[in-house]
Amino acid sequence: MRLRIFVLAGIILASPAAFSAVHNKPESSSAERDIHSLPLKPAELYRLKAKVRKALRNSLGIEAPVFITALHDLDGVTWVEIPVSEGSVRLRLDPNADADLMDAVFIVQPSIVATEQAEYFQEVLAKLHAPGKILALGQVKSQGDSVRRMQLWVQQGADESARTMLQLERRGRAWSLVPYRYNEAAFRELAGQVATQAALDLTTSFEQPWNRLGALEVTLKSNQLQPKTFDFVSYDDSPIGFDIQNEKQLSLPPLVSDNVPYVTINPTTGAIRAELFN
Repeated sequence: MRLRIFVLAGIILASPAAFSAVHNKPESSSAERDIHSLPLKPAELYRLKAKVRKALRNSLGIEAPVFITALHDLDGVTWVEIPVSEGSVRLRLDPNADADLMDAVFIVQPSIVATEQAEYFQEVLAKLHAPGKILALGQVKSQGDSVRRMQLWVQQGADESARTMLQLERRGRAWSLVPYRYNEAAFRELAGQVATQAALDLTTSFEQPWNRLGALEVTLKSNQLQPKTFDFVSYDDSPIGFDIQNEKQLSLPPLVSDNVPYVTINPTTGAIRAELFN
């Protein structure tokens, strides 16, 4: 059965009609054998949705609507399943508190770059004999012509020194590699993605279950980022500093706890980096 979905506040919400379809879908994976779907009446569903929203606000500081796709029992522990962007996550609420999260386990971790976009441009790069993993991408705004331009932050080797900024241009159906030229709109898009990755990397240093809760916080907050609202930072106001002669820097809203992302770019080369400051 195909789900109908709506996008609201950066979180994918399934329609009420889809709830019963997902809720009653049998678990087929061997890893899911100990998970049992639990019945949920409409009134109980309404109260549970309100409790999940409150838990997200209390535990992660996130105000967002949710839609519950399933309720599971795993070894006597109740988990609430909700969709998040391209993925889905199971939440464990604290049974001894009004509304607090105890844990969060992604069933499918959403990609920072939309999966279809990343796969498409990786194929384009391979055909242009410049293969690499897409780490972030941004679109150069139209200059009044029919040419489409994309900027890609790409990993082309084993370590960070192999990261480079590539620019693609499409005329008609054919893409080609062209020299990189700085574009503010593209930088703002790229900044949100590299900041998200930096925040996710930070959560891996947290103790359990805070690492998983941190990853959920980053994922939900990154969905609400608005690139146009990012602020350019002066050299005097930057807590981490940058090369004022050769670089530009943006500050973004915190994505995990009070850690503020600062994203810096070299407009000549396109080299970009994200750092977190608390």
